[in-house]
Amino acid sequence: ALGDEWIQAFNGRQFFFSNMSASWFDAQEICKNKSADLAEMPHLSATEMISYIGNIAPSYFPFGQDTWLGGFGWGHWSWISTEPIQSDAWKSGQPNEDMGPNVRLCALFDKSGLWDRTCSNTKVFICERRVDREKG
Repeated sequence: ALGDEWIQAFNGRQFFFSNMSASWFDAQEICKNKSADLAEMPHLSATEMISYIGNIAPSYFPFGQDTWLGGFGWGHWSWISTEPIQSDAWKSGQPNEDMGPNVRLCALFDKSGLWDRTCSNTKVFICERRVDREKG
């Protein structure tokens, strides 16, 4: 059924595009229940992410809709796997960490790249699993 399908991606990864909205932490829990994590796009620039997600997302939710990916941080930004988020993945001027001290921020994707946003915002999201992992 649409809404429960995994898309073959690159490097032995599969992606799941969820049109349900959740906070970053809840989205990660939902992904975990699918033996997955929020999606990471290490080594991709904003331009590459935009073209990759832009090709697939419209089947699931409007491209450009704010979308959680598996990045988080404050000062030091990384993907869930601890791989650093490369600087050219961010939209120009981001991350600007303008939410005040002690606010946990997470990485939000829109059609211009990654932004830093408060993790409690509810957004659609993308899960990722490694194909070589046991199916959950």
